[in-house]
Amino acid sequence: LPTDAATGVMYKAMALKVNPETVVGGLVLPGSRVDVVNVERLTNGKTAATMILQNVLIVGVDVNVVRNDDQSFIKNAQTVTMAVKQQEGLILALAQERGHVFLMLRDPTDTKVNKNLKSIVDYMQKNQDENAPESGSGAVEMTKIPVAKKTVPAGTKIENPADYFDEEEWPSSKVPDNFVTKMDELRGRTVTKDLLPKLPATKEAFEGDAPKTGIGSTGPKDPKRHTITFQVGGSTPYYAHFRDGKLEDGSVTPPVGPTPPSTDIKPQDKPNDKPDQGQ
Repeated sequence: LPTDAATGVMYKAMALKVNPETVVGGLVLPGSRVDVVNVERLTNGKTAATMILQNVLIVGVDVNVVRNDDQSFIKNAQTVTMAVKQQEGLILALAQERGHVFLMLRDPTDTKVNKNLKSIVDYMQKNQDENAPESGSGAVEMTKIPVAKKTVPAGTKIENPADYFDEEEWPSSKVPDNFVTKMDELRGRTVTKDLLPKLPATKEAFEGDAPKTGIGSTGPKDPKRHTITFQVGGSTPYYAHFRDGKLEDGSVTPPVGPTPPSTDIKPQDKPNDKPDQGQ
């Protein structure tokens, strides 16, 4: 078995049960390099495919550990043995229990390892160009959603959505029904609940009545109630509460205690001034 050049730790051998489909019709031979794919059914009923290992060395097929020069395939193989690290062996064992495992035969000169691969759930290629280049994330269907550039306060009327929102692509399977999915749907609408920066626009943020604004507004907790503060000179301040522009009964809070007397400001005597003592 080979040794990891980076750590000096020797690889371990681990066998995998296979059938002709798993081993590319028998083309996987000792010395081949493969990628390992796990296919499992999720609890929500969908099926997911995940690349769990890449560029793995095959050290044996059945009892064959050496490839003959004239050998191009092994018919009806039952097992393949791979060189794996300890953690990789645990991943492989788990994959065998959770679903099906397939081997993808690599070109002998291909040593590239893609670290950006993602699981593909219920893969469909209805709208994908057949000639589009292969990407690490596969052909997961994506949906553009408006995301707030900055805080959009309640009461804001959206005349030009691009002034307030950017479009971001999300996997369609992860976009809830209450998300707004088209920028044009926001044009001319008024925000009724604050939208926070970097968060998607939701339908609930445009439902109901927008709060009224004005001096003394109590804000989102009670948008229809306003307070005006009165203070005369140095007296204790008092308040009047209004709702929908009308004074609430009994809402005026009178000042408490007597009004303190005002203090006259008198000029101080100059140091050189002396009182008139008379003659």
